Amino acid sequence: MHVNAQGTGLCDPVVDNQAKGIRMRNIVIVLAAALALASCQTARQDRALTGAAIGGAAGAIVGGVAGKSGGAAVAGGVIGAATGAIIADATRPGRCYYRDRRGKKVYVRCR
Repeated sequence: MHVNAQGTGLCDPVVDNQAKGIRMRNIVIVLAAALALASCQTARQDRALTGAAIGGAAGAIVGGVAGKSGGAAVAGGVIGAATGAIIADATRPGRCYYRDRRGKKVYVRCR
């Protein structure tokens, strides 16, 4: 049973719906701002962001199913996002290297 501020045990559904509407509006504003800022990225940043999104979604699904809780889904999402961004950046095309005589990596454009 829900208890309101007066302790009567009755919740006002209008107030609850207003709070949900405010939260939804804030989420939409944050997502719109993130989308606007995402268009200002280089190809490398865009690739890492995409990898993080895919990894985060996959990690959240696996974490939620394996851990059967919201906390496990969040942890899986964070770990998946970090891993996805790292892998996407490390595997981007055009990043070849060779080792010089001293064993140092020298990066060159791939052919």
